[in-house]
Amino acid sequence: MFYLLAHAKAMSFRPDVIHLHEVTRAIRLWRLVRKCRMVLHEHGMWSRNTPLRERFPVYGHVDRILVAMPQMTKYGHPEPPVYVPIPVDTDLFAPRDIPKNNRGLCLMQGTQTERRTLEILAEHGYGDIDWECVVRGNKMVHDGRKNSLYRDMPDTLSRYEYYADVRVMADGSVLCDYSSTALQAMSLGVSVTGGPDFNMHDTLPDRHKPENIVANLDKEYGI
Repeated sequence: MFYLLAHAKAMSFRPDVIHLHEVTRAIRLWRLVRKCRMVLHEHGMWSRNTPLRERFPVYGHVDRILVAMPQMTKYGHPEPPVYVPIPVDTDLFAPRDIPKNNRGLCLMQGTQTERRTLEILAEHGYGDIDWECVVRGNKMVHDGRKNSLYRDMPDTLSRYEYYADVRVMADGSVLCDYSSTALQAMSLGVSVTGGPDFNMHDTLPDRHKPENIVANLDKEYGI
């Protein structure tokens, strides 16, 4: 084990590719220090909230731009970015027996209201489900509620029959791509609505399975 850890650390000093997940603050330094291919992977927050004029200088330091959601290809880039689906840990989020309890969970954005969320769900025919709407937090305790650790997310999600992927932004727009949480719920067998079509889905699409994503990444790295 010690040998493997030492070997991994040594390899980190001479990488073939640096894959940055929306880490842009020190990107110029990374380019100076590491003479290798550099890939910037955008997940949404940075590209949605950063003006184009501020993003473009960053793009000049990377060899490839990847995006985690299809709609992000329209956010403005110097060259067309490559859509790489969000991977799901299908071992941790393996299918389970999901209760038929008519309970649903929705993790909301910080500026999102429960009233608007329930209105949207009712408009799409899901008003008769017992929805629990919770603001998604970035602390262990948020709004008086303890957040689940990542390892405990399967237990949390599988207590519900439904998951609503309804994310309302500050400008009132509703995101139309599936979040990581929605895909994880699908992998468990929870019925998920929202996202691009507001139909119910309880099976993880093959494109989000890690073995398929890794094969595509090898092509994009170009090494």
